[in-house]
Amino acid sequence: MSVELHKGFAMKKIKLVLAVMSAATLISGCNSSSVRDDSSWECTAKGLVNSHYTGSSHAMIHLSGYSSGGSYQVTLNEQKTVASGTTKDGTPFTCKKAR
Repeated sequence: MSVELHKGFAMKKIKLVLAVMSAATLISGCNSSSVRDDSSWECTAKGLVNSHYTGSSHAMIHLSGYSSGGSYQVTLNEQKTVASGTTKDGTPFTCKKAR
């Protein structure tokens, strides 16, 4: 029973985190100083399951072996065409602007 209770709590926590991340994305999209653009971006990383990046200061990266992804800070190159960062477990990732 305690395992089922723990799983239920974990799912509620994941849903809350996703709701907060969605709200933060919407709010940052309304910020006129945001670097966000409407271009398409493609992210790569070892074990990448899913990713989402819009040109802002953070990318959502989900790696295999984890139940969900996280939001990680990125550094953009001077041309603002490549964003790079590192996940909490040290996995480097790169997001490139699609042409």
